Formats: sequence, structure tokens, C-alpha cells
Amino acid sequence: MTRPPVTVVVVPRERFGATPATLDALFAATPPPFGLVVVDGGAPRALRRRLEADAAARGFRLVGDGRMLLPNAARNAGLAHVTTPWVVFLDNDVVVAPGWLDALLDAAVATGAAVVAPLYCVDRPLHTKVHMAAGLAHVEVVDGRRRMVESHASLHRPVAEVRREVRRGPCEQAEFHAMLVRADVLRALGPLDEAYLGATEAQLDFSMAVRAAGHAIVMEPDALVTYDRPTRLAADDLPYFLHRWSEAGTTAGLAHFQRRFGLDDDDPYLVQQRRFLAWHRQVALHPLDRWLRPLGRKRARDLAARLVARKAARIEARRLAQA
Repeated sequence: MTRPPVTVVVVPRERFGATPATLDALFAATPPPFGLVVVDGGAPRALRRRLEADAAARGFRLVGDGRMLLPNAARNAGLAHVTTPWVVFLDNDVVVAPGWLDALLDAAVATGAAVVAPLYCVDRPLHTKVHMAAGLAHVEVVDGRRRMVESHASLHRPVAEVRREVRRGPCEQAEFHAMLVRADVLRALGPLDEAYLGATEAQLDFSMAVRAAGHAIVMEPDALVTYDRPTRLAADDLPYFLHRWSEAGTTAGLAHFQRRFGLDDDDPYLVQQRRFLAWHRQVALHPLDRWLRPLGRKRARDLAARLVARKAARIEARRLAQA
């Protein structure tokens, strides 16, 4: 099959330093032709220069004016440069496996789906542990109360085992780690909602909007991608990470999601997300560990948390001043 015209849009997820490795893996695993738009989202100066040189050598479009762009804002910025009928959103910390793009496009053509999700993996060794092999995303009424139903099928199971069991088929959600989307459907639904900072709210809102508009989402297990989750952050990545996962921003985004879908404060999904967001922010503390360790674990953690919160507040103030 001749590959339909497609553009890959790479955006920062929570750190900048992973971008070069993601691009190297993309080019190694994906023969041409495909278009590529990379949104730098406010990358540090040294990385920006590296990306400029890479764009000139490899012939892709680099988008960005130095401002920090959160993921949905970056996706909207990248989409503005897409002219192909198909677009793939790819986070900058995702490593793709050979054959991934053709498998997604084959599934789209065969099924007529508007969105195709790969089999999502997580952590290293690459492409060995499942993050999601299809998933649920809908609101149901339980005892007269609206409840968000969200799940990741086959979470943390071995990929080899899961691929023996699953087949291409419909699912309720795709993740922005990597997803293939019909560009006309994207534009008809309007720009992605930039109020969301938490990753899951963005993908749930979009996936439910796609299905509400009468379009299908399918999962293709022959397309493998891995979210290369960070265990610690480089110093240059701290500002963006803290901006992305700021307590104020994620709380506002989750409240926006709650209002949009009419959920109660004690909705199990919201409760779990609040815990996850608080836990995930702890990744930002790791670079401070070696300096603070002599204080003892509890004092070190308390001081580190205050330092990180103070830095996050300065970043948020600077962002609001630029808005």
C-alpha cells in the first residue's frame, strides 16, 4: 500500500532533553515519506540551536518563538503547519518501533477510524512492558451521580504476552503519547483545549469528543511505541516540568474537566488524579537530593518541596506576565 500523506507533530510533554533521542529513533524506525513538525515549546538555548541544525540537515519544520507552550498549546501550534490529511501527535519522550507508522495508517484505511492508537509501552527495556492496550473513557450514571470511567487495559503486563491476545479493534480512548488522527476531524472539533495541564484529562476530553461526533477510535497492536518515563530530571528541564505540573495549573485544569463533565468532588477518577499529580511532582525533587541528603530524609524532603514550590511560583508568575 502506498502510504497516505501524513505529518508527525512532535511536542514537549514534561521535559526538553528527551527530544533528540526521540527524533533519532523516529528517523531510524520510519522510512520516508512523512512530514515532520517539531514544536520546541520554549526549549533551552543550547537545545534550540541543536534542533535548528537538525531541522536544516533533516528537512523538518521547527516551530517556536521561545515561549513555553504546554502540550495542547504546542499541538495546536504544530497543527497550524499541517497540510496532509493525516497527522500523528507524538510526545517528545516517546520512542517508536519499526513499522509503527504504516501499521497505524493501515488500520485507519482498513477500518475508516478517525483516530488510531498504537499499543503503548512504558519504561526500559523499550517495547517490553504495556502501558495501555486500548482503554475505557466514558461517563456513566451510578446511583443518580455521574461517574468518570477510565481504565488502561493490560497495564504493566509483558508486551509479548498481550500481543498474543489482542487484535485490532475499537476502543474508547487514545493517548497523546502517540495517536494518528484525521486532520479534518481535528479541525472540525476545534482547537485542543489548552486549559488542561494533566495528561489524562486532555486525552479523555478529546477521545470522548471524537466519539460523540460519531467517529471511531481503534487500537492497532502491530504499532508499538514506548513512553520513556523519566526517573530524574536534568537542571534545564526543571522549569518546564514545574510549569507543566504546577499545583495551581493542574488544579485549575482538573476543575475545568470536572465542570465539563458534571462530576462530583469525590468522583473516584478525580480523587485518583489529585493523588497522581501530587506524586508526579516529586520527580522534580530528585536533582536536589544529593545536596539535601545530609539534613536527613524528612527535613530534606520538606525543604526540597518548599524550594520546588517557590521556583514553580516564580515560573507561573513569569508565564502570567507574558500572557
